[in-house]
Amino acid sequence: MGRAQRILLLGLLVSVTVISPAATFFSNPSRVASLTPTGWETSPIGAVWSDNFDRASLGSSWVNISSANASIVGNELQISQTNTDYSRALYYQPWLTCSDHWTLRWTERFSALNSISVGIGVGLRNFQAGGGNNIGYNALLCGAGANFGKMQIERFDGTSQAALTSGNAISFAAGDTLDCSLVRVAWTLTATASNRANSQVTTVSFTFLPAIPTNQTPPISRICIYPLGGTVFVDNFSFSIDRRKPARFIQIGGSASEGQGASVYSKAFISVVQSNYAEAVCNDSGSGNSVTNSVSILPEILAHQPRTAILMIGGNDLYYNYPTSQWQSGYSNLVVQLQASGAKVKHCLPTPRNTVNLLALKNWIQATYPAADIIDCWTPLLINTSSLNPIYDSGDGVHFNDAGHLLVGSIIRTNLP
Repeated sequence: MGRAQRILLLGLLVSVTVISPAATFFSNPSRVASLTPTGWETSPIGAVWSDNFDRASLGSSWVNISSANASIVGNELQISQTNTDYSRALYYQPWLTCSDHWTLRWTERFSALNSISVGIGVGLRNFQAGGGNNIGYNALLCGAGANFGKMQIERFDGTSQAALTSGNAISFAAGDTLDCSLVRVAWTLTATASNRANSQVTTVSFTFLPAIPTNQTPPISRICIYPLGGTVFVDNFSFSIDRRKPARFIQIGGSASEGQGASVYSKAFISVVQSNYAEAVCNDSGSGNSVTNSVSILPEILAHQPRTAILMIGGNDLYYNYPTSQWQSGYSNLVVQLQASGAKVKHCLPTPRNTVNLLALKNWIQATYPAADIIDCWTPLLINTSSLNPIYDSGDGVHFNDAGHLLVGSIIRTNLP
């Protein structure tokens, strides 16, 4: 056979392969997907919700607490407060967050600057099902008093606002558009405001020390606006998760997963696990979280498109004395929905506590899920039948110290795919 004939025959064979009715490979979505290289962190998660207030009324997405004076005026949100009343607030109902990396952005402008134009706090409000106090960390660009022009980070405790730290002062006038943001990166909050009129910027950061209860990291929260004084126009709201998807790993748990008891973030077990991987180990955990809490933030968890979910949840349910059927069905529901999304689930046995016996949770996990998917964080920290070994105790009988975090992190990372 000559060269030309061979080329012609090859061309015919290729044509038959492509157009043959038997070539059903391309009608099978899962097989077609296998043609595309897979990997982690291929695209940013980005904004999971936003609001530009281009409508006539506020609508049902925003919930008004204690009759805050808020309305839509000229496609902006107008918030007015003439007296100090910390009970008033607006929160965004559809989204709960417990992420450790996010950015909240908005623009604001003061209608007037006077003795009552304190401004608005923009940030978080606690919406935990159980445990903890009302905790609302928020950013405030102050428009009155000695802190005029300073961006501050404040903490709302359910009764009052307390300034935690203040940034540098900038100058601005009534009507100036101010681009603002509040960013969380692990244990650090950073608040920034930039004046479009003169390009001046004020910024401030605050780092949590979870070993100190008054500085605990945010629990499960909703985005909230606290009217603190004066009339402020707000626009261009957005809330973004500052991670990329698909996430290789995501940690889901309570205060131990958040790092409670560690002296600094780098000592927390999530950091120990992270040290073994180039990809980010995402964290959707918070102090006091129950199984119900974790189920409630599934939209945020699934936004990460996790390939492996690491669960260390359920201990608080026993501490709160929730019914066994409640935490078992909730845990099972969490697992089913994670698996339905394509995630592999790894189950951390609970770490022992001195305040509550967690044997029921530990035994149930072992009886319910495959041994190959279970990570034993119980036995290495155990003393007696159900207590936390004193050498790993941070001092409260619940959370482990730096040595305990190192041990737990080492155990987890050696059991991940």
